[in-house]
Amino acid sequence: MILPLLIIIFSTGCGHTSTGMASWYGKKGEKTASGERVNPSAMTAAHRKLPFNSIVRVTEVKTGKYVDVRITDRGPYIKGRIIDLTRGAFKKIAPLNKGVVKVKIRVLKMGPSRKRKKKTDRKHPKVIRGPFGENHPVFEDMNLIDFFSGVSSL
Repeated sequence: MILPLLIIIFSTGCGHTSTGMASWYGKKGEKTASGERVNPSAMTAAHRKLPFNSIVRVTEVKTGKYVDVRITDRGPYIKGRIIDLTRGAFKKIAPLNKGVVKVKIRVLKMGPSRKRKKKTDRKHPKVIRGPFGENHPVFEDMNLIDFFSGVSSL
């Protein structure tokens, strides 16, 4: 009974934790990497690698105050920082004048991963030799008889 539950927890990525520094960012209306506009009072954040729409609990190490945020942007790109919070989210765990605080982040819900097209989904032409040794690109839906019908033999 416990094994299926553990498999579900580990497969969703929930529970992943890391510790580092958090800062706040965002001017109202700026576009995020996910395409959304920044709302400084929203409970959102920027993370370098977590999928968009992941839910993360950010806990300030000294006070134990925490906030749950949704990942909507990429960053921070300053060494030692692991997450950038909007003003509203940062104010829940520390005063804005602190600027940077030590936090522990824990993934509560992993967002959907971005699906990339498989190489097999792309249509690449095959190359075949023509009657005179020349190369011709041929797509799967192309009729070879029609393709060579205009070629006269010597």
